[in-house]
Amino acid sequence: MDSLAGGGDTAVYVHQHELPSVDGVLPPEYAARRESELEPILRQNDNTYASEATPLYYEDEALYSTTTGYAEELLGDEPVHVSKDLTMWRLVAITYFAVAGGPFGLEGVVKFGGPLWALIGILVVPFVWALPVSLITAELSTMIPETGGYIVWMQRAFGPYGAFMLGFWRTFSNIVDAGLYPGMFLDYVLSPIDDRRDVRFVAGVFVIVVMMLVNTRGVGAVGGWNILMFLLTVLPFVVLIVMAAPSFDASVLSRTPAVVNWSSLLTVLLWNNFGYDAASTVAGEVQEPTRVYFRSLITTILLVAIVYAAPVMFLTCVKFPASASWDDFFDQWDEGFFVDIAHNLGGAGMQRWLQVAAGMGSLGLFNASLCASSHALYGMAAYNLAPSAFNKLHKRYRTPYTCIIFICVCCAPFLIFDFDTIVEMDVVLYNISLVMEVAAFFRLRIVEPRTPRPFKIDVSMPALVVMVLPTIAIAIFGLATSSSRTLLMIVGGFVVSNIAWVIKYYWLDEDAKEQ
Repeated sequence: MDSLAGGGDTAVYVHQHELPSVDGVLPPEYAARRESELEPILRQNDNTYASEATPLYYEDEALYSTTTGYAEELLGDEPVHVSKDLTMWRLVAITYFAVAGGPFGLEGVVKFGGPLWALIGILVVPFVWALPVSLITAELSTMIPETGGYIVWMQRAFGPYGAFMLGFWRTFSNIVDAGLYPGMFLDYVLSPIDDRRDVRFVAGVFVIVVMMLVNTRGVGAVGGWNILMFLLTVLPFVVLIVMAAPSFDASVLSRTPAVVNWSSLLTVLLWNNFGYDAASTVAGEVQEPTRVYFRSLITTILLVAIVYAAPVMFLTCVKFPASASWDDFFDQWDEGFFVDIAHNLGGAGMQRWLQVAAGMGSLGLFNASLCASSHALYGMAAYNLAPSAFNKLHKRYRTPYTCIIFICVCCAPFLIFDFDTIVEMDVVLYNISLVMEVAAFFRLRIVEPRTPRPFKIDVSMPALVVMVLPTIAIAIFGLATSSSRTLLMIVGGFVVSNIAWVIKYYWLDEDAKEQ
C-alpha cells in the first residue's frame, strides 16, 4: 500500500509493507497510527524534507511482527536499506567505548577527591546523571529508530533551527572528543619508545587512518572490534587487582585529601561517564531495537561502574614508597598513574602490558566516537542541515564514508593539544548539547503523545522532571565552574553557529531555490 504525502515543495512516498487489513481496508487503529507517525513529515517545510536516510518504523509485537516503511523523495529511486548488523552485545561494546575505555583517564578522581569521594562519585554519578540520559535514549531511539539519533529527535521537536544548533555543538564536541584518543594511544604506547614530535604525528595519522577503515566497514565491524578491545583492556586490571588484594585495607577507602578540588573532581567524573546517548546515532542499524536498547544501556552502566570502581578500591591501598604520606601518594594520581602502579606490583613486564592495554582502550574510544559522530553528521545531512556531500553512503558497506573521512581529518590537529585543556572543553560542549537533548525529549512528549513508543519511561510528567533535575543541575554546575577560556569559547561558538545558520537558511537555501 503506497500513500502520497506532500510537505512544503517536496512530495514524499511512504511504502507500507505487510500491514494487517480486512478486504484491503486498514483497521482504524492502524490508520490512526499511520496518520500520527506521518504527522512529523507532513508538517515539514520546504527547507526540511524526508530523504533516503529517514526510515519510518511501525512496531507492535503483540499484534504483528515488524512493519517498516521508507520515506523517499519522488526521484524514481528505490529506498536505501541500511544493513542491521548491531546485536545487543555489539551495541554494548560501542556504547561502552563511547563512555569508557577501561579505567584509564580516571586517575584524577583519586587525586582531587581521595578514595572516599572517588568511589562515591563513581557509584553515584552513573545513576543520577547517566541513567536518566540512558532512559531518554532508549525511549527516543525505539520511538524514532533512525540513523542520526539525537539530530533527528531535535528536528522532530524544534525543527530545522534546533536540529542545526544541536548538530553544530555535537559535531564540535564529537571532533574534540575523538581528537583526544589518538593522542592518548600515543602517550601510552609510543612515548616510552620514541617521543619525537614528528614521529608522534606520523604515527597518530596512521592510527586515525586504520580506524577510519574499520568504521568504513560498518557498525558491525566497529562493534566486533570493540568487544576485542574490551577484553584486552580489562584483563590486565583483573591481574593487577589479584596482585593488590593482599594489601587491601578498607580504612584507606575513607581517606580524603586535605583539600577536595570539587570542580576538577566533577569534571573528571563527568568526562568518564558521558556518551550514553551515542547509542542513538546507530538506531537505524540495530537488530530488534525495542528489545535491545534498554537492556544494552543498563548493561553498559553496570559494566562501566564495575570497571571503574574495582581498580580504585584495590589499587589505592598499594601506597608506594611506603614512607610517603597518604596525601603525597594521592597527589601522584595523574593520568597514566595506573601504569606506575603496574610497575610497582609486577615490574617492567606488567607495566608494558598495561601500556599496551591502555593504548587498545584509546583505540576503542576513538573507534566508538568516530562511529557516533559520523552517523550524527550523516543524520544532519539527511535533513538538509549539512552539506549534501555528507549525505552519501559507501556503495558496498552502506556507511557514511564522507562523514567518517571529514571527522578523521578534523581530528588530526588535536594530536598536538594538551590533554587537560581538551577534556574541559569536551565536557562543556557535551553539557550544552545534553540540555538540548533533554528539552527535545520533553517537547516530543507534549507534541507527539500518540506516537508509539515501544520502550517508554512510564511515569508522570512531574516525575520525569524530578528524574532529570540532577542531570541538568550537574551540567549547569559544570558550565558555571568552567575556566574563562572555555566560557569565551562557548560565546564564540554561539556567535559562529548562528552566523552559520543565517548563511545557510537565508543565503544558501535561497540560492538553491532560485536554481
